[in-house]
Amino acid sequence: MTNLSNQHYSGRESITESERRLKALIEATSDMVYSMSPDWKIMNDFNGRVLFKNSVATTSDWKSVYVYSDDFQLVTSTIEECISKKKVFELEHRVVLADGNPG
Repeated sequence: MTNLSNQHYSGRESITESERRLKALIEATSDMVYSMSPDWKIMNDFNGRVLFKNSVATTSDWKSVYVYSDDFQLVTSTIEECISKKKVFELEHRVVLADGNPG
């Protein structure tokens, strides 16, 4: 029993350390780190920083809130293509920052 308890404790320590390193990386980067629902309708912010206008932890209207209007169609069509072709989403585009300016 002691061996299993030690393994469990060691496993928890590893997870805690991994989470600590991920948090440090997220906080150190200037990039936005987020996750999306499989259908790309819900955005979940990982780092809690207010980078964007009206920023919230989870939002379903993220494109209309965060994506700069001139880039909206490009973002939408790229997402649709990635979903239909099961591709990784990679696109650099402008966003609406907290001060309302594009970034």
